[in-house]
Amino acid sequence: MLVASPSFVFWNRQGIFVTNATLAAAYLALWQGIRWVRTRQDRALIVASLAAGTALYAKLLSIWLVGPLGLMLLIAGLRIRGEDGKKLLSISTALKAGIALLVPLIPLLLFNVQTGGTLQSVGGNLGQSYYGVNNLAVGANLPVRLGQLVESLRGGQFWYLGGLHANVLAPWIWGGLLVGALLTRRGRRLVILPALLMASTVALSLFTVSDLFITHYALLQPVTVAVGGLSLAALFEALRTSTWRRVATPAAVGVLALWLVLDVTATVGYHRELTRSGGLADHADAGYHLAYHLQYNGMETRRLSWIGAWTRRCASSAAGRSAPSRSSATIRPPPPTMPLRRGCAPSSKTVATSTSCAPLNRPCFKGGVRSSSPSAPAWARRRRWWRPCTAGRRASLFEIWRVE
Repeated sequence: MLVASPSFVFWNRQGIFVTNATLAAAYLALWQGIRWVRTRQDRALIVASLAAGTALYAKLLSIWLVGPLGLMLLIAGLRIRGEDGKKLLSISTALKAGIALLVPLIPLLLFNVQTGGTLQSVGGNLGQSYYGVNNLAVGANLPVRLGQLVESLRGGQFWYLGGLHANVLAPWIWGGLLVGALLTRRGRRLVILPALLMASTVALSLFTVSDLFITHYALLQPVTVAVGGLSLAALFEALRTSTWRRVATPAAVGVLALWLVLDVTATVGYHRELTRSGGLADHADAGYHLAYHLQYNGMETRRLSWIGAWTRRCASSAAGRSAPSRSSATIRPPPPTMPLRRGCAPSSKTVATSTSCAPLNRPCFKGGVRSSSPSAPAWARRRRWWRPCTAGRRASLFEIWRVE
């Protein structure tokens, strides 16, 4: 159910984010924690603790998942006893797990001893985040997060790939499976703890130092889908042992096939949109075309890291644009199938969806030499510039400057 999910595919494959390392470490901790409870092997708990510390070091918001997980494992370790009557979690094992948790956090701890930066960032945004989210407004934040949870199942949030596609039935199928599983004894035993972990993560995500970004739920989405899968398995087992056993297999296969077909359809649709559009807004591939143009039109350097490299991003603010941000790009040889965009051949490529940004109807790049103010330093008095040809309002989507 997860392999074809648009949210899982594109959140994990589009670019390299710190979130990717967080997911790997957080779910290693989940896997090894469950393995520790099942096998009673202490080394599994130590590996889980090491992975949890790594996830926290990669991104602090992983506390939303590994925090409740750690609490569940602690309760299990204190309540479950072996055949000899001893508790699953011994003092020595707890100490080893604690050390394993702290080892990946040593750089972060040293950083805060020296600067207090993380503590200041978290402490200074407890009441209101630096993006203006009121962390005390639980009633207002909860509907936003629940809507994002539903959208992560649908996969309809990737507008910047060039279009919108979604598995519109996924939330309904998921909800029906969960409710049906909770009505059976086996389903309750199988689903309650994963559902509780999911609910705890949602509750903790109501408090943020940044904003209520849907991308935060890249951390939660595998658990959400797993709850649906476990619910389906529980219902299948319940039907097999009832008078409805003849329809158990066809019903389970039919539900799974419907989910996968709709997910695959949405994912393939996004791939087609991305191929056509090249991505929109901050996810546009126009920077690569500019890099190729510069490389194959007289630029011998293989890296664009000039002093005056700026990317002007389109925004929906009243001013029409956000502040420029510093950027650099590494040039790689273009794929054989990618035509070099020399000249000004007509194209329908669009690099942004904001109304303040013009479509890049003529994918060429113009350039020239400009002189600075006489008061500027001698080394900065002549600057070479490039920017893409644009239509309409002639909004400059990219400007690359090099001091000569």
